[in-house]
Amino acid sequence: MIKPTNSKLIQLQTLSEQRATKVVGRTIGGDFSTKGFDNSKYYSATQCDVSNIVELSDLLTQLEEKTDTLLVRGGLKPDVDLSRPVRRRMRGNEQDVNESPFEDIEQPWMMLDFDTVEATPTTDLVNDPESAIRHVIKLLPMEFQGVTCHWQLSSSAGIKSGIRVHLWYWLTKPVTCYDLKQQWAVKFNQQEGSKLIDPALFQAVQPHYTAKPVFVGGAVDPLTRRSGLLEGSRPAVELNLDFPQAASSDSLSPVSRQLTSSGGFHNILDYIGDDRDGFNRPLSRAASSYVREHGKDKTEANTEALVEVFREAINNADQSNHTAEGIAGYLSDTYLNGIITSAVTKCDNKMKLEPYYTADELDIDAASALLREKASWALCH
Repeated sequence: MIKPTNSKLIQLQTLSEQRATKVVGRTIGGDFSTKGFDNSKYYSATQCDVSNIVELSDLLTQLEEKTDTLLVRGGLKPDVDLSRPVRRRMRGNEQDVNESPFEDIEQPWMMLDFDTVEATPTTDLVNDPESAIRHVIKLLPMEFQGVTCHWQLSSSAGIKSGIRVHLWYWLTKPVTCYDLKQQWAVKFNQQEGSKLIDPALFQAVQPHYTAKPVFVGGAVDPLTRRSGLLEGSRPAVELNLDFPQAASSDSLSPVSRQLTSSGGFHNILDYIGDDRDGFNRPLSRAASSYVREHGKDKTEANTEALVEVFREAINNADQSNHTAEGIAGYLSDTYLNGIITSAVTKCDNKMKLEPYYTADELDIDAASALLREKASWALCH
């Protein structure tokens, strides 16, 4: 029997009636139109105790009606003042802990986000949503099969094609976001050669949206049910973190392996993210490293592959201090092509520079005498 493990769930409520869900309306032509989540800088934070998947499901069902509330997987630092608003940040130089109040802690629950799973002839989101849920679960590792989960169709489900769903699970052993991302999600995707698991979700302050979409202007929800508890034979997932240690070249994605480069290029990419060196600096350094190693012509020929590698690194990185719009800027063709072009230009200009100094050649005896003279002078001064 699995012993219950309590979790301090952090609920964040937006201020000034900002919405933590999508708003769906109708265009003049009758198609659905969607307004994204509001950006909230500050939140009111509360903690609640949850100890199993049933209690988690009950809480999530309640939160469906709260359009201004979301969850995060991180924990609050001990000295956070909950009587004042907090920011959704982990790191910062501010003296006020409420400006960067979160840290990555072990939690006994996880949420998986799917938005690219194709529907099959046997899945029916309207009349039998569980058929779609079971189809998605079959794509997961063995440890998820037969485990009770809470499912919630995302805000885009029924509006856009495909199966778009959040699956919430209880874990037999608490794990950090870092381990979920690096030791499980990334390695599972590499092993399977797929992008089934979205690792970007496993960050301490990544929003876990829980509210149903709001339909306005005559738009009606095409789905009759958006959530439920799918009961299995086991209450929790015994997560498998014991993946074989891959060699450095095998740990890269197929598109990364197309770019045969020194370890320096790929090592620099490891420093991307808000929990490391940010985004612009390591991306620019990686581009410069590639140009220095391969030259202008090969870099320009591989620009498309470089852009895809950079996008992959950005999507896998910690984005806790950035908005969705900010990350979209880094992912854009304009930005990524720009840093590659800039790196090529700088490297090309350096190669064209003439030496700005002159040097007299010395034979071995003269060089030795000069070296002894300088060393003697240094010792006396």
